[in-house]
Amino acid sequence: MTFDHIPSIRCELHVQVVDNTAGGAQVAGEIRLPLRQYVDQNDHDEWHVLPPTLKQTLVEGSSVRAVPATLHLVVRFTHAKVWLTLVLTREIAKATKRRQQLLMELRAYIQAHLTRVLTILDPPKQTI
Repeated sequence: MTFDHIPSIRCELHVQVVDNTAGGAQVAGEIRLPLRQYVDQNDHDEWHVLPPTLKQTLVEGSSVRAVPATLHLVVRFTHAKVWLTLVLTREIAKATKRRQQLLMELRAYIQAHLTRVLTILDPPKQTI
């Protein structure tokens, strides 16, 4: 599957913070974050102050909120190689544990079989 670059498409993350304390759900702030800034695949830890919405500006007028809505955005990238290594390590650990269980079962089977064969070949002596 191939993807062609289309320069007219802009990818962005639209985040809305909803305030549920005023009785009903009201949008306390919203922000659009362009995803292109996260292409560098570095970890990002950012705080964003969300500007008041148009509805808040019209309804609240001059009595704007004392504390604006803020958004803490943490972006972490986990590469597939690291994930694959973790998955393979877990699978190897499971297989090793299963192998140990099978070896113990095999040893128990061989021991039981040897005991049975030895009792057949060397019956206990009866005293008269």
